[in-house]
Amino acid sequence: MTRPRRILVATDFSPDARAAYESALSLSGRTGAQVDVVYVWQPPQGVPLTTQAPRAGSRALSDLARSEAMRGLRHLVGGSGAHPRMEIGVPHEVLVTLAASERFDLLLMGATGHGREPRGVGSVTRRVLDVAPCPVLTLRSTTTSPRAEAGVAS
Repeated sequence: MTRPRRILVATDFSPDARAAYESALSLSGRTGAQVDVVYVWQPPQGVPLTTQAPRAGSRALSDLARSEAMRGLRHLVGGSGAHPRMEIGVPHEVLVTLAASERFDLLLMGATGHGREPRGVGSVTRRVLDVAPCPVLTLRSTTTSPRAEAGVAS
């Protein structure tokens, strides 16, 4: 693999996703690569995006999700120089599409998300690994596993 110029980091704000983000920053520091951090929100099935969120005034569910995700992303990236972004859709489909259409050289993501697969990788990660257009690095947080583990697919 050549030196990455553009790195996409998928986050669901889980400890494993944080490990992926921190690894991307470290790699970027050595290579000068641009880092984009994306959170993909999948709306509840059958609920229109214009549905008013309970106890949120007149805000639509999609607007509330976007503002909360961006708040979390801004907190995560801080002053690191990484570019936060939020997308709406099916997470594995959005990640693969972004990686291809925007020509990312590397995609980093947590091995598991909030589902906490005891072994292997989570469902979103598995689907991305199956069809990603670029190398994918999956990581585990040392706080969720006795040791850090990493897997690479290209």
